[in-house]
Amino acid sequence: MFDPTIYDNLKTVLEGHVYDLDLSNRIQVVNRNDRIDIATMSRSFCIQFRTSKQDYKYPLSEIKLDFSHSDYTQEMFHGNVEGSGCMIQINLYTNIHNIQTECTEIKTYLKELWNNQAIISQEISYSYGNEGDMNNKINLNFQRKINESHINDLESIVTYTVRSMEYLFQRSL
Repeated sequence: MFDPTIYDNLKTVLEGHVYDLDLSNRIQVVNRNDRIDIATMSRSFCIQFRTSKQDYKYPLSEIKLDFSHSDYTQEMFHGNVEGSGCMIQINLYTNIHNIQTECTEIKTYLKELWNNQAIISQEISYSYGNEGDMNNKINLNFQRKINESHINDLESIVTYTVRSMEYLFQRSL
């Protein structure tokens, strides 16, 4: 009989919350990946979505769940459920025009919304010759593992991710 891992259980709950919002037409899921890396025996799940109100690419939200080989080994072979878990990251993608002003405003808003629970970094990129239209990848890293004792937090994580994306959407209007 198949015994689901921490990763399997967290992924199932996370997907359920995201697809419930998609079904209610608040968001639109645009991409989903569930990968097993045979070389490292790790797993990764990523789901991307945007507001259902928008017709274009940005802003876009991405929630990633990673389960390493060492966490799998801790859980499955050593029975150490407390010591193993998944890393969760959130990436938000948007366009900006003024690095100094907009990056500061975005970081301030997100720090307040997420109650300083995440380390926020922003990576700016643009095509040479088109510096006026820049892409901003905003990463929220929680720097800790989550396990089944945090399963009730996943709904809040999805809700705050949607709020973050809606804020970026309002900024883009």
